[in-house]
Amino acid sequence: MATGFPRPARMTALLDSLERLIVQVLEQDPRPAYLDENTSGREFGMRLLDYNIRWSASTDTATVIAIDGVLGD
Repeated sequence: MATGFPRPARMTALLDSLERLIVQVLEQDPRPAYLDENTSGREFGMRLLDYNIRWSASTDTATVIAIDGVLGD
């Protein structure tokens, strides 16, 4: 059974914008340069705006694992 969570249009636009920004950043391959090329399966993280973004990277693909809000800054 498919499950959906309807979102207000404004929230959808915000999430779409955030997703585009994350894609643009990850396309730049923000992995630390001091690591060797073989980082497959390794998890990375960064803070972007008010979010903690975690992702893993293979040779040519980045996969977002989690997007968590950052509280208390």
